[in-house]
Amino acid sequence: MESWLTLHEYPHPQVKAGNRLPTKVEIINAIEMTGSFRAQDVDRKEFFAISREPAPGGEYEVRIGCSDWERLNISGNASITMHGNFEVELTLLEILSHRCGQLLLYPDTGDPCVVVEPGMDVGTVFALWKEAIKRIDAWQYFFGRMNY
Repeated sequence: MESWLTLHEYPHPQVKAGNRLPTKVEIINAIEMTGSFRAQDVDRKEFFAISREPAPGGEYEVRIGCSDWERLNISGNASITMHGNFEVELTLLEILSHRCGQLLLYPDTGDPCVVVEPGMDVGTVFALWKEAIKRIDAWQYFFGRMNY
């Protein structure tokens, strides 16, 4: 990803050593650390969900999945999928970045990705991202204004 961002001349932080994907347990712990959300269906093999309170009928803020949690940091092309509220996803990844290093949130919509780093101001980044996705030059606008 870094080489692609460099090729397109998008400012981005230098990739740091030690970055890794979080484990399922670390994600569940991070959800609890928010104080606002709870994990649901954590015993399911592939997917579980985050909600603000018990959610009858399967309502959720974010659904998190991985096809093989045990091999997550072994496989070179492993990833975790998140579907739902982008701001909640950013919040969760910022918490996880303190343990795992830089994490990449790449929307499947074609909107700009976000390199999540420890200590980033999630509210500011989310507001900038929301403004950027309204524009035809969303990637240039977003990366041109990020303080990486």
